Amino acid sequence: MIFLESVGIYCQKSPFFSLVTGFLILGLGFVLIIPMLSGGLGYMYGINPQTLKSLLSNEAQLRLYHSFVLSLVGLTQVFTWGLAGWTMINLNREGGYPPVKNYFPVIYSGVLMMFASIPLIQTLSFNSETFHLPDFLKALENWIEARESQSLDMIKIFIITSDTGQMLVNLLMLALVPAVCEEMFFRGFIQKTLNRIVSAEWAIVIAATFFSFMHFQFFGFFSRLILGGILGYLFYLTRSIYPGIIAHFAYNGLMVLFGYGAGVTGYPPPEGEAMGAYPWYWTLFSIVLTFIIGVRLFRLCGNNRSQ
Repeated sequence: MIFLESVGIYCQKSPFFSLVTGFLILGLGFVLIIPMLSGGLGYMYGINPQTLKSLLSNEAQLRLYHSFVLSLVGLTQVFTWGLAGWTMINLNREGGYPPVKNYFPVIYSGVLMMFASIPLIQTLSFNSETFHLPDFLKALENWIEARESQSLDMIKIFIITSDTGQMLVNLLMLALVPAVCEEMFFRGFIQKTLNRIVSAEWAIVIAATFFSFMHFQFFGFFSRLILGGILGYLFYLTRSIYPGIIAHFAYNGLMVLFGYGAGVTGYPPPEGEAMGAYPWYWTLFSIVLTFIIGVRLFRLCGNNRSQ
């Protein structure tokens, strides 16, 4: 207890120490806690270590051990981003945010802003036909394309379902849990701490860049950069992670519902992050509408920026 109080004091005094501490906790989660949990969970599901190693690259095994992988995805979120974010928010004593005026208009405006940006987000995503590196990086390009293909196949396996119960589980594990855990870490901790070192604008950009990079999905890097920027902007305006959690959940939940719709109707979903490419005029409309809603949010949250 005394040790944690001492660490907390240093974190409050030094943002650099706070960042190092947060990444150490994050690394501990990935290197120590998650392997232990995956081994224990694998034992409960009767999965031997050899099967566990090859699980993510085998579509048949992914379908067979669907519940195991989904549980592991949720636990990974909780004991990496969630654990590190929650711990650092408490060590930094980041509480007592000022109340947001017009709270519900702020919430639904944030969700609308997220939805309005979808055409823009999709326009900035790549696929195997549009992503090309110089010839001397061909091996890297092939590796990235193989990883993206594997990731897309895995997403389809988990979100495309006609079972309502499974869809609700997906909403929990693939939409709500990531929204809560990632917002605590990337906005509640990273962006808040960076803002003690750099301007609010740079804190948003850096946190959004790291948010996008850490998903390790290269075709959607710029798409997630925009997504992270919008969530960072929402955090900057409200000085609270809760509006961002709701907006993040709404975006993730929409993807889950598209998968459910594809499962019920039998029509495969379009390739890409969500709904595929959009015509240029839809992208332009998306930019304008996102900007208009952003200005509305700026006006709604004026009291928070001054405190």
